Amino acid sequence: MSLTGWIALETRVVRWDLVRSMAGLILGFIVAMTIVIGSFILILNGHSDQGAAGIIATLVSIIGIFVYSDITRRRERKSKS
Repeated sequence: MSLTGWIALETRVVRWDLVRSMAGLILGFIVAMTIVIGSFILILNGHSDQGAAGIIATLVSIIGIFVYSDITRRRERKSKS
């Protein structure tokens, strides 16, 4: 395969990685907002403990994902250098 072929292949791989990443962010946002809205509905209907638990669990999950990805990214950078 020629150099231009490799470059085109790598360009497609990078582009699809970006598309998958954005799709994951969008779907994660939709899921998180659905849970938060459902939790607020629970709170408004008198189930304050369950609603608060839903909101707290969602926030803890989102924060945990960002912390985990940051740690993973730092390890990758450290191992490459």
